[in-house]
Amino acid sequence: MIIVRHGEIYTKSPPVRRQFIAKLTENIRLALPSARVVSKRWRILVYPKNEDKAIEELGQIFGIVSFSTCIETDARMPAIKKAAEKFLPQIKGKTFAVRTQRLSKELIESQKINEIIGDFIRKKTKAKVDLSHPQKTLGIEIYDGKAYIFIDRYPGVGGLPSGTAGKMLLLKSKNSGLAVWMIRKRGIEVSSKVKNPLGVITGEEDVAKLIKLKKKYELPIYAPLVGLNKKELEMLKKKVG
Repeated sequence: MIIVRHGEIYTKSPPVRRQFIAKLTENIRLALPSARVVSKRWRILVYPKNEDKAIEELGQIFGIVSFSTCIETDARMPAIKKAAEKFLPQIKGKTFAVRTQRLSKELIESQKINEIIGDFIRKKTKAKVDLSHPQKTLGIEIYDGKAYIFIDRYPGVGGLPSGTAGKMLLLKSKNSGLAVWMIRKRGIEVSSKVKNPLGVITGEEDVAKLIKLKKKYELPIYAPLVGLNKKELEMLKKKVG
């Protein structure tokens, strides 16, 4: 299974937060129609049929900060040890650390869990603990009576879920794909055919041309690439792919 984390959503008020989480959950379901997706307050749990495909898709969904393939078990020390044991081959011969986050304050304190599981791993593998720069980090998240144990943490694109901030009209131009990516990260849906758009999105960088567009459309013109230098533009291209 995969545990999905969302971050910027929690800067919103509780009603808006619930709306955004619901939209993010819907977007994940649309991207992974064969997966079971369970929405919770702090996390979204994904049970995919094809884990590799799920990893690829989740990495492109706006609103996701990071995600991890993990083992789900009961929030009890014997069960956590048993799950952690499955990660021992990845830890053996390397330095490691254990990081626990209790999203719901249950079981024992996070630091105590780190110490118990860390000592368990050390005795099993003879690996050395390195809390500053570990080669491997075993993550444990405790939530609603369950523990989620993982090593890999995949980055998401972050931002806000698509479809939470209205729609804009797309004007195709050079680098318009990059402009769309940047504005979609703010929750905007973009299309070349939109009724009553909030504004117009373009990849145009020439100020004179932007002024002409403003006169033509009488709508706010959003040109997110304006101000980016060549190096920043190239970095963005690599990031978007």
